[in-house]
Amino acid sequence: MPVHKLYIDSRARKAGEHNDFSWQPDRPILVEASRAFIDSVHLPVVWDTIGADNNKIYVSEQLPLLTVANGINKLYLLETTSGGTNYRIIQLDNAIYDGASLKTNLETKLTAAGTLATGWTVTYTSNASLGTMTIQSQGLTSWKLFSRRELISLKDWGGSALSKTALEDACDLFGIAETSFESNQSSVLTLSPALFYRQVTLAIGFYTFDALTTEMQSKLNTGTEMGANTYTVSSVRLTNRVQVTNTSSQQFKIYPEDYLLKNMFMFPGVGSAPYASDNVTGLQGDNPLVGNTITGLMHVNMLKYHTLFITCSLGTHNDSVGPLSQSTIARKVIIDQPSGNIVNDFHSLPYDYVSLDMQSISAITFRLTDWRGRTVAMAAPWSLSLVIVPEDQF
Repeated sequence: MPVHKLYIDSRARKAGEHNDFSWQPDRPILVEASRAFIDSVHLPVVWDTIGADNNKIYVSEQLPLLTVANGINKLYLLETTSGGTNYRIIQLDNAIYDGASLKTNLETKLTAAGTLATGWTVTYTSNASLGTMTIQSQGLTSWKLFSRRELISLKDWGGSALSKTALEDACDLFGIAETSFESNQSSVLTLSPALFYRQVTLAIGFYTFDALTTEMQSKLNTGTEMGANTYTVSSVRLTNRVQVTNTSSQQFKIYPEDYLLKNMFMFPGVGSAPYASDNVTGLQGDNPLVGNTITGLMHVNMLKYHTLFITCSLGTHNDSVGPLSQSTIARKVIIDQPSGNIVNDFHSLPYDYVSLDMQSISAITFRLTDWRGRTVAMAAPWSLSLVIVPEDQF
């Protein structure tokens, strides 16, 4: 009678770690055309509340007056004449400006060597907010200041490689983060507060609610541009939510993972793989959360994962499609136990199988992942059983 059940334990792995390992039988196992079921899973809940893949809070803070600083000091300008085009990067000098001094610096940089224009004129007009800049060119057919949104859609800038995570643009200050600005001669830009973008890193470890708020408050107050000890993080016990407050007159924003994934590269320095902590902190949403007081839209959850996926090397990988089109998922595991307990999952279903052609199995690899396909940190052993049923027995 052929083998029809395999008992797998990560402690018996031949290679890899508990979260990603290869299991090998002492002798190859011959199977006919079959269906393979992961029948039971025994998984200790031992991962940290905050790990390397969810230890960030993405924050921007309004800077005072008209601030130009490292990382937010460049404008991407395209000049056009009847004879051709000219791609320029205008790098402003770092300073905290008033309107008149910013106007002078911008005009100096625009008229510097390398321009196709015969001249540039910049005029500053004050108003109740930060004011406006009127920019006028001479000798050009048209000119265009590129928004961050448009820049991240480009592969290069005038033939030179463009790093989408290191644009260092001043688009926030000139109000063009979302929309490019194009003119055939003279146009008015409305100035906005420059933003200081921060990736706040929480310490890896297991947290209680109170310990989490203490850590968040400490790290938000470290390296802030809003003033010393201006952040307060507290718990709203009635709804089990976290509240972040800053006493500064300047606003701050928190950028949830859902927003970052749908707007990749719009948060400077962050690309397609943000490591946001908002599944734990509850600071979730499709759009940035705007302060000076922000309350989480969801409750704080110390259980980092609600479901995990077991990927497997068996089969042709045509049986399943994961949340992000992964094709190697063999089983979903529901995490219904708190930290320190063991998940005993026996929910194998008749159609939850992997198709096998006739073959000789000499090794099988297993990997635990989250919904995005990222390998889960797993320091403890876990086990599963694999049932193999020939097709002619169905």
